Amino acid sequence: MAKYAAQLVLRVRELLQLVEGLNVRYRDGFTGDADTSLTPILPTVNEFLSVCSLTGIKAQDSPVGVVAGTREYGFASGIARILSVYYAGVALRQTTRQALDQMEPAWTASTGTPTRYFREGNRVVLDKRPTTAESMVLRAGYALTPFSGTDTNATLDDAIPDTAAERLPYGAAYLQVFVDAEELSHGRRVQSYKSVAEGVLQELGEASDTMDYAAPVSLDEWAGPLRRPLPAAEDYLHYKSPRGD
Repeated sequence: MAKYAAQLVLRVRELLQLVEGLNVRYRDGFTGDADTSLTPILPTVNEFLSVCSLTGIKAQDSPVGVVAGTREYGFASGIARILSVYYAGVALRQTTRQALDQMEPAWTASTGTPTRYFREGNRVVLDKRPTTAESMVLRAGYALTPFSGTDTNATLDDAIPDTAAERLPYGAAYLQVFVDAEELSHGRRVQSYKSVAEGVLQELGEASDTMDYAAPVSLDEWAGPLRRPLPAAEDYLHYKSPRGD
């Protein structure tokens, strides 16, 4: 059964209510819901979907024509992750520019058959300049389609299976309330959301055919304290709105 944007946002709001009534400072985030003093929920739902994209659940192969003497190849926007690169039918090993600089300082002058690659922005860079034209295939995980901010009846990208869709709001709630909480019960609730969110990411990885290539996604790295600097929890634990929420 398809999940509508409004349904997921409502569920996130219900989960936020469990964290000491913190939902009093959030709004849904659709057009017409424009109280700028409140934080919209919808962008955080889309943000968690972008995390889910990193599992490679929405993967496809894209052929690339290799030109002799050319090391770098651009690819279309919307790719969340490069899962594998095949050069003339052989899988290349993933590396980094820093690793090549350390192990093979003269790699930028190397020519021949590439054996490694790394991603840099919207480009794939090969460790050697090919000497002949060849075929190359990028197996890429594409970004999931986000919800529109104007359509409460927009449905979830069908790349997400129903079982994961049921638990997606936990991931969004985790991102929304990820704070350095001093109050113990609040911190435990946030950690419970995190455990469910990690389970969603694991389930998506197992549901795809790229499990051999997709490394685990860490919410600790994705949503670290420097990435989402939210106010301290104690500022809101005892807050009551004028309506008494």
